[in-house]
Amino acid sequence: MRKRAFVPNMEGRILEERAVPSTIPYVIAPAGVPQGYVNFTTHRASQVLHGGSAKSVDGIYRAFTNFNHSGDITRLQNTLYKLSTSIPYGVQSLLPSWQSDIAGLSVHVRDTNGAAENAVLTDFVNYLKDNEGVTLNYLLSRGGHNELGGVPVNGHV
Repeated sequence: MRKRAFVPNMEGRILEERAVPSTIPYVIAPAGVPQGYVNFTTHRASQVLHGGSAKSVDGIYRAFTNFNHSGDITRLQNTLYKLSTSIPYGVQSLLPSWQSDIAGLSVHVRDTNGAAENAVLTDFVNYLKDNEGVTLNYLLSRGGHNELGGVPVNGHV
């Protein structure tokens, strides 16, 4: 995939559109797999962090806030599972890391110092970095911005 760059003319209007080579390859879905399954957008990344998806699932931040207030480890586990289903290959590849990150938490052991939450967030960012251009695409949503600045995009929606 090639990124698009717009070159303005002197009046500020778009004069031409040029293709700019991307340093990260664009992944084409394997046969029988919808392309949308390997595409992950910055908008969806924001929903994983903050919530507000069509599934009405809390994001990572809200999930840990709720856990620290309630101690409901089952709800935290279920939320992380639901979030992983919206990430390409997330259930198979990312969820086991998240489960390991929260393994020591319980109703009596809360994440008051944020160590487990930070581990989950770090795993999420590293998963995108390590798999972008290999098994998934990280695409800039139309009109959106990239909250995960350490993860470059390899295309646009």
